[in-house]
Formats: sequence, structure tokens, C-alpha cells
Amino acid sequence: MTPDVNAFMSYSTGYKAGGFNSAGGTQTQGLNRIFKPETSDNWEVGMKSTWFDRRFLLNLTAYRTTLDGFQERSYDGTSFFIRNSGSVRAQGIELESQFRPSDHFSFDFSVAYLDSKFTSNPTAPGLPGCTGAANSCPRVQDLTGRTTTYAPKWQGNLGAEYNTGPVIGGFSLSQRGDMSFASGMYTTIDLNPQSRVPSQTLFGGRITLTSPNRSFTVALFGEKLTNDLSYRSKFGATLDSVMNVRDPVTGATLMRGRASEPRKWGVRIAKTF
Repeated sequence: MTPDVNAFMSYSTGYKAGGFNSAGGTQTQGLNRIFKPETSDNWEVGMKSTWFDRRFLLNLTAYRTTLDGFQERSYDGTSFFIRNSGSVRAQGIELESQFRPSDHFSFDFSVAYLDSKFTSNPTAPGLPGCTGAANSCPRVQDLTGRTTTYAPKWQGNLGAEYNTGPVIGGFSLSQRGDMSFASGMYTTIDLNPQSRVPSQTLFGGRITLTSPNRSFTVALFGEKLTNDLSYRSKFGATLDSVMNVRDPVTGATLMRGRASEPRKWGVRIAKTF
């Protein structure tokens, strides 16, 4: 459009072959032994630009992806297997920006909005405790129109950095802080309310000392500074039916999860030759 503003548009297709599940789990038998291919169509349109003598960068992308025969990893209480979970439409907008108001200050910012839904998934598995009996919930549910797993609606990052430039003895000192955010999401293909992971905000920081010729650096860093413990994913407990922890009325069961990392800090020393 101009020397500093470029626009683009692209279309692409994809294909993922089908395959076979192993015989380890109870539901990998019969019709679930084989999973079919997955195909995708993807549209993208966007803009990449720089402003104010290249001190301000702004990139914007909008996309839409459709998946047919969506291959999703499932857990049957004993083992994991792959099943075709109908069709998916994922669309959203991503914005990325960097701003350097001076030679010492810089800021970076990004935000992403995702709308990911099943456009067809009429035979999704019911909740773990469902038996299909008259006094219980159904073993099959229609998730058409519902959100997909591992699809947070909002994600974002914010960072700021200050660099002193050469000071005492030619050494320079930089300080950086980061914040990241992700909204809540489901982590099981039956969209069990128990599997929903809440939103999470993380903070990190780094202080770096650099030698005059930039061959030697010492950095003190910290990650997940607030030490908020949370789950990255949740899933039904192994052999939960044997342990008699399923509720046939609500479909609930005992859940296990993979915890996120705790607060971490350290010192990094690097020398180049």
C-alpha cells in the first residue's frame, strides 16, 4: 500500500491422514479402532506496518479455518486414543505491536481473540458418569455449536524494557518486565464442566548486565512471580468406574490434572568467544 504499510491475503488447504488406535483402551474397539483423515481450509488477511520513522510497529491479522473430520485426542478412563470429532470452525483476530519511544525505552504488546466452535459434532461422548439409563444422563451428546477444547477465547502479552546504554566502565544494564494472560478453556472432549481450566495471568522479569563489547552477560530472571498454582489440563481419573467415584445422575467423576510450573528464578551467565 505504501513503503511502510503492506497488506496480504492467503488461502491454504491441509490434510492429515487417518490411522488406527491401539487395543489398550476399552473404547478403541470396533468403530473406534479406525479414525478417518482430517482436512482443513484456511483464509488469512492482514496488514504489516511501521510508523513514526520505524519506531512503532503494528501488525493485524484476521483468519478463518474450517476442519472436517477433526482428529481429537480422547481419554476413555484407561488410555488415550484418537477419534473424529465432527467439523470445527475457528476464526479470530491477532494484533501485534512494538513501540520504541526512545533509544532506552521499548514496549511490546499482543492480543488474540479466538472463536472456535464445533459446526457439527452430534455424537460426542457423554460425561464420564453417564450410563444412559432412565435415571442417568445420556452416553452420547450433541456438542454442535459448542466451543472446542484447548481454545481460550482471549490471550495477550505485554512487555516493557529499559536499557541504560553504556554507563560505568561501558557496561549497560537492562530491565524487563512481562505479563501474559489466557482466558479459561475446556480440556476434555466431552466439555465436562469439571475439566474447565480458569483464566491465568503470569508475571515475569529480568535484569541483565552486559559488558562493553557485549561478549559477557549476567542476568537475574524470575518467572511466574506470583506463584499462583493452577492446572494446565484436567482429565478423568484412571479406572474411576472401578473406584466407584462416578455420579450417574450428573455424570461427574473424580478428576486428575497436570499442574503448571511453580515460581522459578535463576541466574544466567554467558560468555561468547
